[in-house]
Amino acid sequence: MKKRKLFIPLLGATTVVASVGTVISCQQPQNSESQAVVDNLRWNSGVWNTVSAEKDAMTINLYNAAKKQFDEMIKQTDILELDKVKVENDKVVVSNTSDNKSIPVVFMDIDETVLNNFAFQNYLVLNKDVYNSKNWNAFIQDKKAIKIAGAIEFIKYVYSKGGVVMYNSNREQENQLVPTRENLISEGLDAKYLPDWVFWMQGVDLSKTEAPWKHIKKDSNGKRIKSEKEERMNLVNEKTWDLSEYNGSGNKISFKTVMRVGDNFDDFNDIASGKKLNPERNKVLNDTGKLFGNFDISVKGVKYKKNENGQVIKEDETWSESYVLIGGNSSYGGWESGLAQNFYGIGADKQVEALTNALKTNLWIPKTPVK
Repeated sequence: MKKRKLFIPLLGATTVVASVGTVISCQQPQNSESQAVVDNLRWNSGVWNTVSAEKDAMTINLYNAAKKQFDEMIKQTDILELDKVKVENDKVVVSNTSDNKSIPVVFMDIDETVLNNFAFQNYLVLNKDVYNSKNWNAFIQDKKAIKIAGAIEFIKYVYSKGGVVMYNSNREQENQLVPTRENLISEGLDAKYLPDWVFWMQGVDLSKTEAPWKHIKKDSNGKRIKSEKEERMNLVNEKTWDLSEYNGSGNKISFKTVMRVGDNFDDFNDIASGKKLNPERNKVLNDTGKLFGNFDISVKGVKYKKNENGQVIKEDETWSESYVLIGGNSSYGGWESGLAQNFYGIGADKQVEALTNALKTNLWIPKTPVK
């Protein structure tokens, strides 16, 4: 589950706002009209994501298109080498890259992008429970997520073409990597594609120059320090990596991210869009929209960084990228928290007001009354 606030309503008196390690509650009138509106959002999205043919058809469609997008991105032979990744029976071996050449990487989110977690969402709704770090961790440890249609086939395709898939998830690197890997294997992804170094999940210590995936960054109180997904991708692009302990791979390997795949707009450039209201998130889309569904290697990638003063700086990459948004997650995400400041803490009445205001931004008003 992404480490972002997730609102799951109770079918009764209490609305709960949850983020990892934090639960805030506020009382609402039982069976209020506002609460009913918010409750229905969870039921409808849960049912659609669980049983609709449209959900699987959509993701199969997107992943089939993503294969073709990847085929175009790897035509950047001036910067890429496609003969450095060898899939050999039960292992993947990665050789050293030449000077100024790199292996193409697809960075993928996991939750609602590779694994469908609506078994967990449905549990919360049907049991009048709320998200918290304990029940979410219990779900991960049980390894009951199912694959998103088309995702596993796409991952194998990337490797068959000389690329590598890395996982840019906000699951916890420290205690959720093993069950996540086992869940992916149970859903059909071979273990050989899942060495530790492909996991760049929440907690990875980006200050480590050697094998950050082995280290967890914590503060003086032992609390895990968060990082942005784009921060992790930028680091992978900028360094050379020693993978010699993994099946005899090389010790000087360069990677370049040529594709990003996620279900949340914040999976792509969260340094700029994370924790922002929707008007600000849409401004970021003005810069990055050219990359969604991109097939043109003359269109360069976009990255954001923070300078020493914390200001967000946009830069163009020297190579092309393509973005793939796996839609269908209308249950939670940055789009919802972006409806209003402190959306999850303002109560059902204010939440419905924010939802209403969103609808009014694109509203038909008949010229004459319709009977």
